[in-house]
Amino acid sequence: MTIEAPSFSAISLSESERTLLSALFRQGPLPRSDLSDLTTLSQQSVHRLLEKLSEQGLVRFSEPQIRGRGKPSPTVWLDPSRYASLGVSITTERVGLCLLDLAGQPLSEVVIDAKPGNPESVMNRLDGQLASWTSDLLSSRALIGMGVGMQGWRPGRSDCFQPPEPLNLWRGLPLTEVFGRRFGLACFAENNSTASAIAEHYMSNGDAYQSLIYLSFDYGFGGGVFVDGHALVGERGNAGELSTLFAPEEARSRPALEELLKRLRDKGVVFDTVSDMVARFDPAWPGVDDWVREVAPQLRLMIRALKAIVDPGAICFGGEAPTELRQALLRACEGAMDGHGTPSPVLRESRISGDAAHMGAAFLPLHVMVFAGL
Repeated sequence: MTIEAPSFSAISLSESERTLLSALFRQGPLPRSDLSDLTTLSQQSVHRLLEKLSEQGLVRFSEPQIRGRGKPSPTVWLDPSRYASLGVSITTERVGLCLLDLAGQPLSEVVIDAKPGNPESVMNRLDGQLASWTSDLLSSRALIGMGVGMQGWRPGRSDCFQPPEPLNLWRGLPLTEVFGRRFGLACFAENNSTASAIAEHYMSNGDAYQSLIYLSFDYGFGGGVFVDGHALVGERGNAGELSTLFAPEEARSRPALEELLKRLRDKGVVFDTVSDMVARFDPAWPGVDDWVREVAPQLRLMIRALKAIVDPGAICFGGEAPTELRQALLRACEGAMDGHGTPSPVLRESRISGDAAHMGAAFLPLHVMVFAGL
């Protein structure tokens, strides 16, 4: 039996429409009358725009709640039933997928059985997963678009990356063209750490931080910078490449899990991959405390630099690092900003357990096409 490809919906929204959708994402279901108070839009404009968004299947109405005198206003909700956004995250060890609904809730998170370093293997396995979803989760939903997260830095073009050695075959490939052409979807590409920062922003919405830093403790070490409601990418797209702060002779002491893997091997605790180490992590292993102490001075210096340059509301410890390791690194950074007169950011664990890059990749189409400026 041949399974049809998932349908694709090219959504084009005005700034005013995105403003309304952003308000609903931020604050949940709202009486229609409240939306004019939360935006600069008149009641008449709110009514007209919501009707259009309802026709597109982006919002829905429920029965009004009576609040005092006057005609009650219907409650407006984001409609999570009509659309989905796809994220693909490629790392040296795995390919993660995430399917989000319009409200940012995961419909599915899977690791596909593909060779991360082989583009054709990734494409074929993704084809198969989409076919499976089309008969299930995507049977009544249209895909808004696809986001691709890639490890590595940009040598120039915004959708081309210089990934680590195991991903050599991806070097220089224009990801938005390659994936967009293969799957017929609007496609966006971003560094995995920056994609994670976008996910952190949306999944930490109750904190209301418009500027945050996501520290990604993975095989390597990087970061994502989210400033004033947008990802900061820089002139060449490499903002947040925090490992470039380390001189070559200091690289061994950067907080990369590759280095922890080496220290554990020296102590007789041997794992083949970072993923294996993370899955079985024990903070009592010999070498863990020593490694945390080793990387702490540079990490503390980096936090002070990020505070001074970016002034974030929060610095979030995330990536593949397990909870116990995130907490140990946080404890090692206590007091790092003492004596600095300006207000300091909150240091905390990521709100997302495990690697957030696949979720961040799925947020890329929503951030660009639906909630830009949230």
